[in-house]
Amino acid sequence: MRFHVTLTHTPESGSRAYFSGCVSTGPTGFYVVETDDYTKLYELFRPFQGIAKADISPVRDLMNPRVGPTAQ
Repeated sequence: MRFHVTLTHTPESGSRAYFSGCVSTGPTGFYVVETDDYTKLYELFRPFQGIAKADISPVRDLMNPRVGPTAQ
């Protein structure tokens, strides 16, 4: 399953926000993550706990409605 993650931090905490070894210089970062394990998804963004807010949304394939979080 794919997820869209919007990671937002304040300017004060931005100098401490790292992802894959790169400093996040803007207040908002966007990521697409693919995993079937929710634990791994939350572990990926654990380093940002306390310095950023993560909004996580499932991504659905509009061309193939049978694929995605609402597929049955």
